[in-house]
Amino acid sequence: MYGRVAPVLRVYQRIAATAPEAREKIKIIWTSPLIPLDPLMWRKDLDPAVKGKLYTFLMSYGHIGTDAASAASTMARLPPR
Repeated sequence: MYGRVAPVLRVYQRIAATAPEAREKIKIIWTSPLIPLDPLMWRKDLDPAVKGKLYTFLMSYGHIGTDAASAASTMARLPPR
C-alpha cells in the first residue's frame, strides 16, 4: 500500500479477513497518491466551539498533552506516509 490506508482500503482489508470469497470478486484498479495537507471540512452551521475543539484535537494529537506519548505510540504503528 502507498502511504496511509484510505478508508476504502480499510474496508477492503476487512472484507479480505472476514469474507475471503467476496474479496476474490474485488479488483483494485487504481489508488491515488497521498494528498499532502489533507483538507478539513465541516458543516457551515457547526457550532464554532465544537469546530475549535475538533481542530485543536486533530492538530495536536500525538504531539501535545498528557497523553502525547500514548498517541505518538499509536501513530508510530500506522503505515508510513
